[in-house]
Amino acid sequence: AEVLQLIKELDVELEDHLVEKLKVEKPTGDEGKRKKFLRNQFEDLLKTADALREFPDRFYQRIHLDYRGRMYLSRNPLHYQGDDMMRCMVEFADAVEVDATGFEMMLLHTANLYEITGTEQHRIDEAKKNLKRWIGYARNPTKTYSKWNHLDDPFCFIRACMELRDATTDKTLKLRRGFKSHLPVEFDQSNSVIAHLAMISGQRDVADIANMLRYSDFYREIAEEWDIDGSNFKMDIQHRRKIVKKIVVPRCYGAGATEIARQIRKLEDKIPFIKNCTDPQLETIAEHGIHELERRVPVLTEFRRNVGRRIRALDLQNNPDAEVAWSTASEFECHVRPVPADRDEMQLPNQCYEIKDGRFTKVKLIARYPIDRISARMTATGMAANVIHSIDAALAHRVVASCNFPVIALHDAFAVHASNAMALRQTFVNEMSIMHHMFQPYALWERDVAGVP
Repeated sequence: AEVLQLIKELDVELEDHLVEKLKVEKPTGDEGKRKKFLRNQFEDLLKTADALREFPDRFYQRIHLDYRGRMYLSRNPLHYQGDDMMRCMVEFADAVEVDATGFEMMLLHTANLYEITGTEQHRIDEAKKNLKRWIGYARNPTKTYSKWNHLDDPFCFIRACMELRDATTDKTLKLRRGFKSHLPVEFDQSNSVIAHLAMISGQRDVADIANMLRYSDFYREIAEEWDIDGSNFKMDIQHRRKIVKKIVVPRCYGAGATEIARQIRKLEDKIPFIKNCTDPQLETIAEHGIHELERRVPVLTEFRRNVGRRIRALDLQNNPDAEVAWSTASEFECHVRPVPADRDEMQLPNQCYEIKDGRFTKVKLIARYPIDRISARMTATGMAANVIHSIDAALAHRVVASCNFPVIALHDAFAVHASNAMALRQTFVNEMSIMHHMFQPYALWERDVAGVP
């Protein structure tokens, strides 16, 4: 409730509001219509938050699984899989007492949101050094807004600062005895695709890169070695790291240079260098980034080729009833049958807009007429990503099922109460090990799809 009130106050006090409010009721140009759409979306979020706040105890949201088993929240403008302004307003219904280790995990969570990098202990130590300042932000968040609004997740950060303020004594800044927290503390896998490929291939050097054997900031290592912009002095290392991450993550799931360039474009409000780049220049950067990644992690290319080879050997084109199906380590079954389609397209009137792939576009109605045969090309090109998604999903299923405490799953990331963080980590390690050593998920895929013993 406090961070919701903060968002409302900032929206009133800031000259341009948190999300720009137009003076005209019915804008005519595309840019004006885009701003009105975003403003309406923001106001819907606040209305939903106000409605949910009225529940005296808790509320529930539905989760559905896609065809690979990935978990999604849906049918609500406010949920924990949303952006920063959504996540900051959702907390666990029941509080858990914070112990000494839990307090360190709260500090680590806040340091991560403040974008401090380095080893885990370094981030905790930096959080202790900044603790007084961060609590000061939480005591007067509207006046200190300019100090923290540059962050990727500013409202999740200030929400964590509020928790640290409430959890600590006023003079010594020590953990209050008996303090109970509702805050979800976030942890995510580092390079989850590369980690799974390390387990599949058994390659220790790949595991080393994926943060499995030692602390390794893979994105930062590439950013330091690769001269992204033609001059190492144009961008600081944090900006360079963000660009590298926008390349590595989608490429690991099979995205090409054009799609990756679109992902990089989303950073233009935070990195001036990108705003000055044309689309072809960003595609060139994406192509160079793909080359750097696959030079460092050749198993990515090898895995994609192996999966493609298995699919092509099935001769799907001549079997109209074919599908590709396999079971996972959580007993979820994946069934993939992409088909070609003829399509009719109609553009709606100018007042209808949507946000698609991070861009504001006019709504189009598209009718597709499936052709009764599987698309061998679509199956082959998307299969490597589908296999990894299904493995990641199975791991999330198993982690959630094995935890005897509340846990939020966001694909390859999790959130728990601070005092449950170490139990989550141990559960995650156990389930990662069990899944790959006992179930061998890629071998399951090869057996079910290609008949490999």
